[in-house]
Amino acid sequence: MSLFPAGTCGESHLLVTADVAVSFLGLEEARVLGTPWMILHMEITARNTVMPYLLDGQDTVGTQVNVNHLAATPLGMQVRFYAEVLSVEGQRILFKVEAFDEKEKIGEGTHERFIVDVARFATRLQAKKTKDLSRAFQRSLLSDSSAVLITSALAMGVLIGRLLRHIGEVKRTFPAAIQDRRSREGCAGRDKRKHRSLASLLHAAVHFANLGLVSAHFVISILRHVDTLLSVDIGETSLDPRPANCPFHWDSFGTI
Repeated sequence: MSLFPAGTCGESHLLVTADVAVSFLGLEEARVLGTPWMILHMEITARNTVMPYLLDGQDTVGTQVNVNHLAATPLGMQVRFYAEVLSVEGQRILFKVEAFDEKEKIGEGTHERFIVDVARFATRLQAKKTKDLSRAFQRSLLSDSSAVLITSALAMGVLIGRLLRHIGEVKRTFPAAIQDRRSREGCAGRDKRKHRSLASLLHAAVHFANLGLVSAHFVISILRHVDTLLSVDIGETSLDPRPANCPFHWDSFGTI
């Protein structure tokens, strides 16, 4: 990385036209240079001041603006913007920025920029977009998984209830049916109880088989959705190229 000393400075000029003037006051005579455009050109001036000292593929991005707008500048006036490097700490550059119209100083403050490798910055930007899509896909899968699991759990509950009911019926009727010699009722009563117990046993077997199928579907659904979720590479790539202890402040209109 090329180094440049504190005190490096640069200037730029701007003619106040309708494109950079506010209009919300309602009168054409009251249109003046808007604060966002003043800050914008302060940032542009600071960026252009250090660009000749950077390596190929490097640029700077704005990370902090602390500016006062001191006076209004009407349409048709020229404005001179001034930027001076106050300090350089690693990749962080702090500027003093000022603006003057043809009569007086109209703005002053400080501005911080950070040196980035443009290609790496673009890669991180794409990774951030991919991460957002992955999280949306993950939320969709979780929603689908929840619906499958809830439905399967309800079906299992119903089948277990029916299975227990028929098992109880078998326990109640089958012993009486096989006691044919001790029964005081006729053959018709014994046959009736035997048929009821056999029917209950058959129903229990059917529900038990259904319960096994639903349980298998339940387990397979869990494994399939967990495998899909684990295959989503969300990542934790940060777009901010600065150290973790470096605060990130955006002004109301963004920075360059």
